[in-house]
Amino acid sequence: MELIKDRVMEVLASVIEPTMGFNIVDLGIVGDVLIEGNALGVDLILPPSDEANAGTLATEVEQRLLEAFDEMKVEVGIALEPQWSLDRATQEVRSRLETRT
Repeated sequence: MELIKDRVMEVLASVIEPTMGFNIVDLGIVGDVLIEGNALGVDLILPPSDEANAGTLATEVEQRLLEAFDEMKVEVGIALEPQWSLDRATQEVRSRLETRT
């Protein structure tokens, strides 16, 4: 199970958030990842800048996961809580974003 979750995170790291330009794993956008049998569920915690593009990002995540795990039923949701903050991102991403401002 842990190997599958590691692979899921690897696939999700290939998805780039368009407004900030970093992958969604390093930005802390990936919330819960649930694997049960042949079902795979992922919740996304979106930054306020992505709320208008929620459907587009969720669709891209779903497509990438279906390509990598074609034998699984994939469901992607948008979590309303907790709210996203820069504290969810990796230190490297926080540092790079802080130098932009």
